[in-house]
Amino acid sequence: MTDHLDVFLAEGMKRFKQASATMVAFEEALQVRMRTILSDRAEVGWGSFVPNLNQVTTKSSRYWKQYPGLSAWIPGTFRGADLQIRIEINWYSQESDSPLLYGWLDPFVEYRNEFARHEWSEGISKHENGICLVPREDDLDMERDFGIILDELIRFLGCP
Repeated sequence: MTDHLDVFLAEGMKRFKQASATMVAFEEALQVRMRTILSDRAEVGWGSFVPNLNQVTTKSSRYWKQYPGLSAWIPGTFRGADLQIRIEINWYSQESDSPLLYGWLDPFVEYRNEFARHEWSEGISKHENGICLVPREDDLDMERDFGIILDELIRFLGCP
C-alpha cells in the first residue's frame, strides 16, 4: 500500500499545479458559458419575466473541489415584483460522472403551492425549491438542456 501511495504522491507533486490550473480554467469557462446562456436568450424567450440582461451573475460552490457546482442567475421583474431566475450545474448530487442541471426562482415562497401542483414536462422533476433535469450522459448540451429548464420555468410563470 505504501508503494502505491508513494507513487501516487510523487506523480501528484509533479502534476498538481497543472491539474489545479486546468480546474480553474474549466470553472471559468463554465461560468462564461452559463452567463452567455442567460444573457443571449432571445427577448421573446422570457415570457412575462423582464430580465435585467446587464446583471447576469455566476458563482461557484464555496468548496468547489469537494462539492463542484456552479450557478448563474439573472435578476428581473415579474408582475411588478423582483424575481431572479437561477440555473445550476452540480456534480456532487449525482452518483455518475455527469452533472445534474437545476432551475430555481428566487424568492420562491410565493410560488411554493403552485410549484408543488404544477405538471412539469417529461424529463423535468421538482427538486426542493426548483426543478431538475438529468442530462443524457452521451449527449451533454448545456445550451439545449438549460434552454429546456428555462422554458419550463417561463411556462410555469405563464400559468394562471
